[in-house]
Amino acid sequence: MIRVLIKRPYFSQKTGLDAGCFFNETTVRLFSYESEVMTGISDIEKQYAERAQFFAQYGYDIKREREAVIAAGGHIKGDVLEVGTGPGHLTLALARRTARVTSVDIDQQKLEEAHAFLSFYGLQDRVRFVRADAGCLDLSSESFDFVFCANVIHHLADAFKVVDEMLRVSRPGGTIVISDFNAAGLRLIARIHQDQGRDHRPENVSIEDVRIYLERKGVPVGRQGTSIQAILIIQRPNQI
Repeated sequence: MIRVLIKRPYFSQKTGLDAGCFFNETTVRLFSYESEVMTGISDIEKQYAERAQFFAQYGYDIKREREAVIAAGGHIKGDVLEVGTGPGHLTLALARRTARVTSVDIDQQKLEEAHAFLSFYGLQDRVRFVRADAGCLDLSSESFDFVFCANVIHHLADAFKVVDEMLRVSRPGGTIVISDFNAAGLRLIARIHQDQGRDHRPENVSIEDVRIYLERKGVPVGRQGTSIQAILIIQRPNQI
């Protein structure tokens, strides 16, 4: 059985916060491996392997790109947050390094699939999967030593709000690593999607926009990258 924390939407007449935010009321739901989204752990692993092989045909090495993000964070220890579980590739890389990972995503199916993916490697108990809106996390301020967010920014309608949340939940002196496709990477992903018969339509905020936003807030930003992604490294200041 798969255990996933579901943060129930809550609307407050007092604050006017809408149901897109997830607050304190929490239920625990159990999902069977025999559910429609998961026909078995072996099938999930097969899907992930096929996806990695398909992307590799275009020169996109999923494992290598994720390892570059991990390496940018340095020595990982303490409490780790992943913003945007997605298919679970970064989740797996983090779980191999530490047993105190929290991974959040607004897509319930992604959480279930990522849990099944990690179960194949016996690492599912190292990660707490939480369904939540990254723009209004029901997580305590200054509670994580590391925050990672990979290939999420270009999907977000309000990316700066999510960046502010990452700053809020990270501890002073903690490390935040935000990566996303650069211009070449976005062209590559658009081509991959096109060949799959799909559209890839990023939102208006780029990883470069995030860098400028942070520096205007007085937050120092280091930069690394690969041929297809830019990686921002932030040491969370004591005052933000």
